Amino acid sequence: MRWLRNRITHDYMGLDCEILWDTIVVSIPELKKVIQEYLNN
Repeated sequence: MRWLRNRITHDYMGLDCEILWDTIVVSIPELKKVIQEYLNN
């Protein structure tokens, strides 16, 4: 997550929009589920 934040902040001209979109649409919701399950147990 830190890498992504740094990349967006400092190298926005070198971002691959498809990878960024995939992260937003797929990876973050999956991470949210894992964190919620962890907190519920």
